[in-house]
Amino acid sequence: MILDKLLQFDPSTALASTIVGAGVASTNIIDLLNARDMGIGDGMNLEAVFTIGTAFAATGGAASLTIAIQGAPDSSGSPGTYKTLVQSGLIAKASLTAAAVIRVPLASQAGNLELTSLPRFLRCFYTATTNDFTSGTFECDLVVNAQANNPPTYPSGFTVAN
Repeated sequence: MILDKLLQFDPSTALASTIVGAGVASTNIIDLLNARDMGIGDGMNLEAVFTIGTAFAATGGAASLTIAIQGAPDSSGSPGTYKTLVQSGLIAKASLTAAAVIRVPLASQAGNLELTSLPRFLRCFYTATTNDFTSGTFECDLVVNAQANNPPTYPSGFTVAN
């Protein structure tokens, strides 16, 4: 997985305390019209990868997070412009620990969306439920074929012949 600053919804210093019940849009809006090297296109799976820097805390203890990927034909930011393309389920605060990674695939019911069928502008929209978040940091990036972090495991004593 390659992280591209131009495909970043929020930097690693984004504060969880900005995520409240009313919801908040990502710091950056990604313009898909700009030239990007998104890969060769074989088996391309776009995902928002939400990575926790420091664990989230919330007022009152319990809280949940929802991450939505939204798209719009223009970047005007008017409330009716952005439509939710996909949304994560509720993510409990207990899962929002340091180094946790949450993946939200940008896919349609029939399979992966083609870049040509996506709206021009993409953003993330984060919503807290039950209680607002008070501390924690995160980063959110748009990536192609996110790294699964499932390295192969080998039996004890395995030796590679040179």
